[in-house]
Amino acid sequence: QPWAIGEVLPTAVANSSLTAGDLIFSMVLICGLYTLFLVAELFLMFKFARLGPSSLKTGRYHFEQSSTTTQPAR
Repeated sequence: QPWAIGEVLPTAVANSSLTAGDLIFSMVLICGLYTLFLVAELFLMFKFARLGPSSLKTGRYHFEQSSTTTQPAR
């Protein structure tokens, strides 16, 4: 098998100069970054789920508190 990509990239050129340590470092860094993204996403998701849909202030839910209270006419 002289070609990594047929007639385009020979196998002698297709190898990487990175060491195993470089690869492990990159993978740990990427996994750590995605773990931070997961923690931030879970934090925000639980925060807004705890507040409930009325925190959106859309007025579509019967249990939303109205900012203007109606007083009976006198």
